[in-house]
Amino acid sequence: MKKLDGINPATVVSVLIVLLAALVMIGWWLHKPIMVQIFPGYVGMVFNTALCFTLAGLALLLPASRPHWRRRGQTAVGIFIVVLASAVLAEHLFNFKLGVDMPMLHAWLDDPNHSSGRMAPNTALGFILSGLVLIFMHRVATRAAGIAIQVLTFLVLAIGITGLIGYALKLELLYNWYQYARMAVHTAMLFIFLGAALWLNWIAMPWSQSLYRGSEDEKISMIGGAILIIIALTTGLGAFVLLQQQTETTLKQSLTLALQNRVNFFQATVEQGLLVAQTIATRPTAIKYIERLEVSPNDAEGLTTLNTIAKSFLGAGFQGVALHNRHGREIVRAGEFTQKPEAVFRLDVAQSAELLRVRQKIILRVHLPMLNQQGRQVGTMGAEIPMPYLVQMFSDFRGLGETGEMAVCAPRQQEIECFPLRLSPNQSRYPRNVDGTPLPINRAFAGETGVISGKDYRAHNVIAAYSPIGKLGLGMVMKMDTAELYQPIRQPLQFALPFVLFLVLCGALLLRWQITPLVRRLLASENAAHNANAALRDSELRVRAVLENATDGIITINQHGIVESFNAAATKIFGYPPQEVLGQNVKMLMPASMRDQHEAGLQRYLQTGTAQVIDKGPVEMPGQRRDGAVFPMELGINEVRLEGQHLFIGILRNITERKRVQQALAKHTHELARSNAELEQFARIASHDLQEPLRKVQAFGDRIKEKYSHQIGAEGLDYLERMLNATVRMQALIDGLLSFARVNTRAQAFATVDLNQVAQEVITDLEIRIHDTQARVEIKPLPIIEAEALQLRQLLQNLIGNALKFRRPGIVPEIRVSAHPVNVTTPADGAENKRYEIIVEDNGIGFDEKYLDRIFGIFQRLHGRHEYEGSGVGLAICRKIAEYHGGDITARSQPGQGAKFIVTLPAIQSARSP
Repeated sequence: MKKLDGINPATVVSVLIVLLAALVMIGWWLHKPIMVQIFPGYVGMVFNTALCFTLAGLALLLPASRPHWRRRGQTAVGIFIVVLASAVLAEHLFNFKLGVDMPMLHAWLDDPNHSSGRMAPNTALGFILSGLVLIFMHRVATRAAGIAIQVLTFLVLAIGITGLIGYALKLELLYNWYQYARMAVHTAMLFIFLGAALWLNWIAMPWSQSLYRGSEDEKISMIGGAILIIIALTTGLGAFVLLQQQTETTLKQSLTLALQNRVNFFQATVEQGLLVAQTIATRPTAIKYIERLEVSPNDAEGLTTLNTIAKSFLGAGFQGVALHNRHGREIVRAGEFTQKPEAVFRLDVAQSAELLRVRQKIILRVHLPMLNQQGRQVGTMGAEIPMPYLVQMFSDFRGLGETGEMAVCAPRQQEIECFPLRLSPNQSRYPRNVDGTPLPINRAFAGETGVISGKDYRAHNVIAAYSPIGKLGLGMVMKMDTAELYQPIRQPLQFALPFVLFLVLCGALLLRWQITPLVRRLLASENAAHNANAALRDSELRVRAVLENATDGIITINQHGIVESFNAAATKIFGYPPQEVLGQNVKMLMPASMRDQHEAGLQRYLQTGTAQVIDKGPVEMPGQRRDGAVFPMELGINEVRLEGQHLFIGILRNITERKRVQQALAKHTHELARSNAELEQFARIASHDLQEPLRKVQAFGDRIKEKYSHQIGAEGLDYLERMLNATVRMQALIDGLLSFARVNTRAQAFATVDLNQVAQEVITDLEIRIHDTQARVEIKPLPIIEAEALQLRQLLQNLIGNALKFRRPGIVPEIRVSAHPVNVTTPADGAENKRYEIIVEDNGIGFDEKYLDRIFGIFQRLHGRHEYEGSGVGLAICRKIAEYHGGDITARSQPGQGAKFIVTLPAIQSARSP
């Protein structure tokens, strides 16, 4: 191992691993969250993980001057790490505890780790790989073993890199399952350090030096592959991080704006109700007569006037109005008051006010003092006012997707009480904390406003915007599940990642295949080296170009059709740089013939709300590039509302290639039809030209047998008999082949077929064989399906005929034909696709199921021709008929216990044509 200015890189990395891991172990003992988590709320590095890193680092620091002790020490540490990590991995896989997690040591930390003290499964896998390298890197005796050590080391590095990528891409927000496999961020970093330390250690060993001795081409191949992987990872990671940040920013802004609008509306609605109620409390006439009644309680005029005043407010939106004197005695009452509200939310306002939840209603209840002109309280007013606009607001889920909710809640000591939630309409009280994490509504109760990522009352990952509702003492949260919010990111990630990996693999193989001759030419000539480098640069540019086109285009436009954002993928699709599109009308991206139609559709939607494309899913339409070329694309448009304005988000992709494939498929279908016609022509030829020589052989053979049998002797007659038998078998084979070929070529149009009638016709055709074998045939009720009647008749005749043929000696054949429906599927068009299983069972000789695939092959037999007659084509024809009808055929059997043949057929063939 080379040293840089007297510093050994392997030693430096190993010391760094030991120091960082030891700090984590100390942090667990001292109860210091920052030492085990780095950042609040992050997953902590558990004690076992820190212990394994410490031991691995110490093993790598063992002095090279004592090779015997170094090898033993690293082997012992490797075995310990493998055993410990394997035990943890077994706990994950089989969901049991082996007592290695030390949960009591970790109980003090508020950690999102789902199993206290247990390392993540990918962490355990990384330690198993690292331990194997420590154990076997001193025992490499072959080139294959050396390559295996390299592969294990690179896998350790890959586990660390993917752990960091998971944090960079926030995969726990994209995939709920990722939180169970999420390793600590400093665990991922230490795996990278450990992989580097292992590589620096074994690269200095003699077997590593000899592995690539004199193989400059292989060294360059490895370097080139590493560069390709780094470029792919950097480009892909950078693109997805930027896309994620852009999407997250847009989503948070949308939630914040929507929340603020609803908070303002809620507060304004309540304040308006309080203001309306104030008009009763300050009405001079009511105050005057309440004062009169205090002096003269039996004043009939005063009572009548106050009663009239109270009733007058019922037509102004009040549900109930009551007036009381200053001693609290009720004077008059009009309307009805809520007796048993489902929930009461007291408001922090100067007046005594509260919101009542009663079934599907929200009611504002107010109690106000009534003051005379001198400021003395003469009585009180109580009123209830329905709040229909608030009810309407709670049922408005536009822009919130499938998982979005708006919650309005009030604190209740260790719980919160909320108005009915969209996803939990039958529950009103919830704990303030979930999995030890405060709910976002707690921040609203504290007077804070903002947006955070966290967990909701269902323990789902969400992005939540929160805010207090003025000074009413209530909080409001608008949230959506991150799994739905990040759907635009998850789908490109799912499709792009396998594609990127495929490209990296192809690029690595291409480099390995091409690098050896390139290096040889490099050593032979400077000109050859220049050409090789140019080829490599061109290859790299092509790979990078493919990677940059791996995501969909995203365009946003406002309600006037002006483009507000234009991503890199859209630039590639249309050929416009962003600065030429932003601020322009989106019509510039459409063919001229589509522009007026687009403008008319947009105006119609803005005026009437009738949409043909918006929120209707992807549609196909033409697009126009900067150079004027028109191409097909798939476009999906969704709408969001921001401050009362329309914002349209278009997600599009170029489907030129898909169209090309569809055209190729149509061409292939035409070729298949032509091939079927040629096959039909062959069948006509075979039915005459191939069989005519056989007829002559049979005819002349019969004449020889008849006229010259006494001359050719017994041996000659035996040869002649064998020849005639062979022609009979050849005739049967040709007939079977013709029947097999005609399944597709001579099929009739599909029609409604009653299988009961078909089965009875087959029984009639086989009547003599059934009588001769004394067989008992039972036909149970069969369905009516769409099919080709003659083919199904041939299918049943072959299956029942086989049951009669392959019977056990001395046993009366018993054959049963039955049917039953199987599970029903519903395709995308909404129609039900019902299927039936047609079952033919017998008590014959049966067969071993290991020959199941063989029996359906053409000319395949399990018995000799002298045991059972036949050409070996019948079951092959059955399978071809079943597949032609969109079904299949299989069988169940055991030797000597009969056989069951199962034919699955669709009930309707409307989507198929013969």
